[in-house]
Amino acid sequence: MKVAFFGDAKYIGAYEWIRFLAAQEDFEVHAIVFPGHEREIPGVRLHVLRGRLPGGKLRYFLCVPALKRVLREISPDLLIAYRVVSYGLAAGLSGFHPLVMAAQGMFIASRATPRFSRAFARRALKSADLLHAWAPIMTENMLRLGANPDRILTLTRGVDAARFIPGPTPPPPLTLITTRQLERYYNFPTLIEAVGAVKHALGGVRYWIAGEGSARAELESLVEQKGLTGEIEFLGSVDRDRLPGILKQCHLYVAAVPSDGTSASMLEAMAAGVVPIVSDNESNRHWVTDGDGGRLVQAFDAAGYAAAILEAWRSTDWRESARIRNRALIEEKASWSRNMAVFVKAYRELAAGRAPIPTLEKVPRAGHSLP
Repeated sequence: MKVAFFGDAKYIGAYEWIRFLAAQEDFEVHAIVFPGHEREIPGVRLHVLRGRLPGGKLRYFLCVPALKRVLREISPDLLIAYRVVSYGLAAGLSGFHPLVMAAQGMFIASRATPRFSRAFARRALKSADLLHAWAPIMTENMLRLGANPDRILTLTRGVDAARFIPGPTPPPPLTLITTRQLERYYNFPTLIEAVGAVKHALGGVRYWIAGEGSARAELESLVEQKGLTGEIEFLGSVDRDRLPGILKQCHLYVAAVPSDGTSASMLEAMAAGVVPIVSDNESNRHWVTDGDGGRLVQAFDAAGYAAAILEAWRSTDWRESARIRNRALIEEKASWSRNMAVFVKAYRELAAGRAPIPTLEKVPRAGHSLP
């Protein structure tokens, strides 16, 4: 079975998805990318769209002729497009079927999104034969934009629970970690301010930031201004093979992203026994109830983050219960191998001309609350 994947192969989510597909014995996988997004992946044939393509949203319209040419050359049984108002839009305009489309992020298009972008999202969603939503909030957004509910598969990709496993509870000092891109949207200044307050309360704290991005220089400058260079360390881009070992050394995972899709970074931390303290948005509430497996804080409330971090650190029994609860939840609902097998089954059904049966992910709200 020939599968074509249209997306940014350098993005870790797309890269690992493509690798999984290539590991299927009966799949011949082709990755279609824009210039500059190339990445060699074992067992995958790479196709770079040629031509004078501008940056920005315009390229998703202008690339359609080149995309059609590549699809004719490959003649795949299935096309997967990663993201909606970008690769998904171009894939929809190509007219190719069967087409699988995956949304990325909590909002595909919100009320604040320009009207023309919402129109593009509607056009893209209606062209897909199967839509991936990583959480119910994403499904709700798709439905608001006119997507066919019978074509939506609501299930997280999950994480590799065999690689991200808990170790013994790490010794002091309190060690925090964030594994997100260093971009302004991810709201690191709130976390840096919170770490300053935690240092003042405890006398010491360690905060590791694993990731790269365009905001690194300004964040490093902010850390220096706050006098936190001894507490905050920028690890840069961490190799995937090293990440599980780094997570095992941490007590709390912190993130202050205002809105998000299902965060693979958070799920990896939960699988590895790192208790999450994250922003209170609908996607995170799907996995964490405040005081039940983690803490939820308003995204820009640095004082709230500091208070939650200190309370979690001082509640040793609660943290241990949260570690156990979160690991069980990951094994039950977010196993990469099991959930991806559901995807592959759906792809085979689509390629065979059968409509796959949608799956709705449900996450139980059970666990131990803070005293």
